[in-house]
Amino acid sequence: MRRRPICPGLDEVKAGEDFILAKMGKPFARLSPLETPKRVPMGFLKGEAGEEIFDPLPDEELAEWEHPVV
Repeated sequence: MRRRPICPGLDEVKAGEDFILAKMGKPFARLSPLETPKRVPMGFLKGEAGEEIFDPLPDEELAEWEHPVV
């Protein structure tokens, strides 16, 4: 049994091109390649976080996180 591709345009999309799907000459969808997200290196922020980062939040600040004012 020969496998058929889901869509004949997948090779074009994989190659970085858009592929328009049409029925009876009327386009109804576009397949486009996904943009590859840029990798952010770890440690890109300057400075250091001290041990106090693990301390519980003060009640007032915790309340603002739990019930934000919109």
